[in-house]
Amino acid sequence: MERAFVGIPERDFNRVFIVEDRNHWNSCKPLFNEETDLVLVIDLGLMKMLEKEKIEVFYLDNILDRNYLEERNYELHHFLNKWYLDKDGNDIIVYKGVPVGSAYLLNILNDVTYNFHFFIYLSAVKVVSCREIICAVTDEVIKKWVKILLPAARFIEEVDGSEVPAYYFPISAWMEEKMKTDTFVKKIKRWGVGLFEYIGRVRETLMRNDAPAIYLQNYHPTFPIIDELKKNRDVKVIMANYSSPVNALKERRVFYRNRTIPADIIESSLTAFKNRSFYDWKIDGFDIGANLLELIVPKLPKLLQSAFSRIEDIENYFGPQDVRLMVPVTELWLENNLIINYCKLKGIPVYMIINGLLVNNFSYDARRVDWVNSYSEAIKEDYFGGMDNAICLGDPRMDHYSNQQPKVIDRENPVIIIGAGGYNLIDMNSYLAYEFDFLYDLLEVLSDLEGEGYKHSIVLKVRENGYVSQYSRFLDEYFPHMKVRIEQQKPFKEVIAEADFYLSFLFTNIV
Repeated sequence: MERAFVGIPERDFNRVFIVEDRNHWNSCKPLFNEETDLVLVIDLGLMKMLEKEKIEVFYLDNILDRNYLEERNYELHHFLNKWYLDKDGNDIIVYKGVPVGSAYLLNILNDVTYNFHFFIYLSAVKVVSCREIICAVTDEVIKKWVKILLPAARFIEEVDGSEVPAYYFPISAWMEEKMKTDTFVKKIKRWGVGLFEYIGRVRETLMRNDAPAIYLQNYHPTFPIIDELKKNRDVKVIMANYSSPVNALKERRVFYRNRTIPADIIESSLTAFKNRSFYDWKIDGFDIGANLLELIVPKLPKLLQSAFSRIEDIENYFGPQDVRLMVPVTELWLENNLIINYCKLKGIPVYMIINGLLVNNFSYDARRVDWVNSYSEAIKEDYFGGMDNAICLGDPRMDHYSNQQPKVIDRENPVIIIGAGGYNLIDMNSYLAYEFDFLYDLLEVLSDLEGEGYKHSIVLKVRENGYVSQYSRFLDEYFPHMKVRIEQQKPFKEVIAEADFYLSFLFTNIV
């Protein structure tokens, strides 16, 4: 890596400390010399504490040039969307003619991106001139890459037991929560859904409805379409999930039995992948592609079993049906992606109504369907490269606001809504403490305005994957004098209706 890409002063340091948060700092203090040493942190709490003490400190994962990171973004997304292909560009993992590799993106995303995130940032530390590197972290991914890239680094294992709050997004913990499959509540839900599916299958058999079918992923952009199609008895509507328990007996969903695929079939596919996998990706001589594949391969036996079982059920359900169209809102999720691949195999057109802005032009979502709704001509040109099948119909989410009465702006005592955005795991420009870093600066300005006599009310709208407890502790510690209402579950439409002024700190790579 070229030294010019690293945003740390080019001088000789005695020690470089890599420290996770304030709980790890006390063990480092006896060794630290503010005249000669540098500190790299993950947590806003430690950043603010050291800044107050006039110590030279940077976020470990925010020290690289953006142009350099954009190149790495393209390479990362190429890997995420190509690792399962052979040298001829064909999916190595295929079951009953349906390509499977592309369906695993969500299952591997966090492991791959989080590892790559700290690989590139700790690679940057290698070019910083110093006599010694001291690492005080608990995060296993950071420790792994320090050991690989900075083998001479010394580890301090002691952690302060006071448990001072840390302010950065715990992406690993969040992903682990989302990907857990066996909780008591989930088992009950699966049992209930299975019962409804069985009843629905019997009902369909008895009624013998041969009407043409449309499969829709039921989400905000497709809700109105589903409601209209349900009124037409000449069309059969099949959905990804039941809209509610009340409608479960009236709606149709793919009948899943979760059958067990023979072990020899799984092993044969796994062997084929190992023999034909070739992905070649090296950065500064390091084989990062091979390292990331080592994270994926152990997951494959379970993922193959899940995908092959799903394909059996998709084929058995869709085979007898006259399916004319599929309408998804994303290519993510295993089942959703497999149905897209099945439709492409069978010549069933796919029209995607996107649910996200799609501004990161290095990503792949929605590029391989037959038609896709593009919000605007700008997105069609920038993200979709001017594809003829990208049709500009606007943002369907905005339909919810068309009948909303304009608000009379209160300029004397405005309600300020802050829309929280956080760490973006698919963009290497993002960093773990970003949301708290930005929120700190924003509230500091609003606090100064309060001190000058300005009046306002502040509402913080936390995203669904945010941890409200983190925000509450953050506000209590740094802005206890400010009244900030935190909203998470309240619908955004209701929150934004209160706004006289709206501020969003969405992290994007657009300059």
